[in-house]
Amino acid sequence: MALKSLFFYGTLRHVALLETVLDRSRSGLDLVEAVLPDHACYWVKDQVFPLIAQEPGAQAQGLILRNVTDEDTARLDYYEGGFAYDVQQRTAHTSEGEEPVSVYVPQAGRWAKGRPFSLQDWEKDWAALSCLSAREAMDAFGIWSAEDLAGRLPMIRRRNNARKMAGARGPSPDHRAGADRIAVLSRTRVHSHFFALDHLHLTHPRFDGATSEVLSREVFFVGDAVTVLPYDPVRDTVLLTEQFRPNVFANGDPSPWVIEPVSGFVDPGESAEQAAFRESQEEAGVTPDRLELVSASYSSTGSSTEFVSIYIGLADFGTRSGGGGLAGEGEDILIHEMPCAELEEGLRTHRFRDTPLITAALWLMLHRNRLRGTA
Repeated sequence: MALKSLFFYGTLRHVALLETVLDRSRSGLDLVEAVLPDHACYWVKDQVFPLIAQEPGAQAQGLILRNVTDEDTARLDYYEGGFAYDVQQRTAHTSEGEEPVSVYVPQAGRWAKGRPFSLQDWEKDWAALSCLSAREAMDAFGIWSAEDLAGRLPMIRRRNNARKMAGARGPSPDHRAGADRIAVLSRTRVHSHFFALDHLHLTHPRFDGATSEVLSREVFFVGDAVTVLPYDPVRDTVLLTEQFRPNVFANGDPSPWVIEPVSGFVDPGESAEQAAFRESQEEAGVTPDRLELVSASYSSTGSSTEFVSIYIGLADFGTRSGGGGLAGEGEDILIHEMPCAELEEGLRTHRFRDTPLITAALWLMLHRNRLRGTA
């Protein structure tokens, strides 16, 4: 049964996002401004979307969508279910008087309340990313359940944030004109779960000025990532992680537990540096005093969109506390403290199999004396 009227108090007041979710244009939507008495809107703590809470005397500003169709209901249940929101009944006030409405509210105990929500701040900082992510999420409407979407939304946001950040980096020093002549003939999303895979047919300008033949290629979408090699210049030791890697196992490698630096994804709203500090604490139990940038580059331009910022994290290992990763993310991480002499020997003997570790370790060997001198 379709809902008759819906009250939107948060991000769906942004009409472009509402159009994406409903797959309808603004001209076909019956929207009216309203308030919900005795309710207030807050950011969800540590998230980029709001919740509504009962609060005597407060008034939550919003929009009512009238004449909601069965299709609207199904699409909204799917989208809002991805955030663990369910429908409850309330009474809103419009210039025409009271009106019974349905409202999507968070499931009990699911989210913690943060500071008061500002739609203007959300539109400035998050609207573009949210619309991109919603487009990907709604492409799977009718294929995924709301529970499926809930599990996949964090990676959807990370992937789309990476696309946004790639555009913001601007042209490289070796920029070559001609990107406007790249023609995408078709683009199909083949898979979307933790990672995503698109199949493209495209042509591009050749160096001789001609147009290439039609290329059929898969593009593997990951997200921006960071790696950190924690280094204590007083002890002259580094911290290394060891964990099971399904990709290595699936490739037939007999040693799927891999020695690596600290690593993780850049979350929306984070800089690469902020992600590096966070991951260092989560995985290795240290918070670096400072970071030294080793490189920022694509990990494999021929197969993946992953853009990795690699750091050395200067830290006092005597302050270590916690680490080992997050159980909620399925992480099971063993920490090794290794003298730099052993690290250097491992480079000479080709012991290590992780490229970011090798890159960071080689950089550390070049700069080790300088870093020890400033400790």
